[in-house]
Amino acid sequence: MLSHVLPVAPLLAYCVAIFAGSFTNGLVGLAFAGVSGGILFLVLPPASAVAVLAVGGFMLQLCNNIHYFAKVDWRKIAIYAIPGLVGIPVGSWLLRILPHVIISLVFGLVLLVYVAVMSGRKPAKENNFGGRPGEVTLGFIGGLLSGMIALPGIPVVIWSNIRGYGKEKQRALSVPYNFLMLLATVAITGIKGDFRDPVTQAQLCVAIPVALIGWSVGVRCFGRISEAGFRRFVMLMLFLSGLALIVPSAKSLTASSQLHASSQPVAMHTA
Repeated sequence: MLSHVLPVAPLLAYCVAIFAGSFTNGLVGLAFAGVSGGILFLVLPPASAVAVLAVGGFMLQLCNNIHYFAKVDWRKIAIYAIPGLVGIPVGSWLLRILPHVIISLVFGLVLLVYVAVMSGRKPAKENNFGGRPGEVTLGFIGGLLSGMIALPGIPVVIWSNIRGYGKEKQRALSVPYNFLMLLATVAITGIKGDFRDPVTQAQLCVAIPVALIGWSVGVRCFGRISEAGFRRFVMLMLFLSGLALIVPSAKSLTASSQLHASSQPVAMHTA
């Protein structure tokens, strides 16, 4: 029975988190893990949460790319994707020498600052800011972040806002780029998560239909939402993603500092 996998209250929170993340993915084209992950890591063991996020994220990105395949300019995507592929192993290497919590905390703070600055400004008109060098640099940065924290699509969303892209053009760029970067990251770093655990398998049986429903609702809303409404939702998504990075990182740093402080008297006494 499902009640043996998760009690009723955590199960409800689990379904709400999956629906919210998949709805956001259907509407914006990314951020399933950023929106759902904060709650999933509270109600599931880490290995199970990673497995659910990995399967759900890949499935939704596959749905997005099938749905929007005809609208994608693959030559344009290649300008971003090729330097992104170079950035992924660099990001993976940096992750081995830099603390993960610091990377997440800094990027989360950058997102919150960006949202605070841009929320009070009028949307930019479509422009060619940065030119081709900017596109190549942005592609590399997305790959870098994919290798470090598996969030390649967020820099593309910010870039699209700076260039004043409408919702259709932004999705046509972010959806295939995000999918290619995550696919390459998985190929390089491997799939993580405990997929053999029967409890995780039961959780996936719940997550997949809920995610597909949430994604379908998000796609329908995308066709009806105005450009202004879409921009506001994107800002909300960036804000939530920033919080999802900052809160667990801050908790981890606080716990580490408390552990270090509590171990100092013992070390002094031993000496």
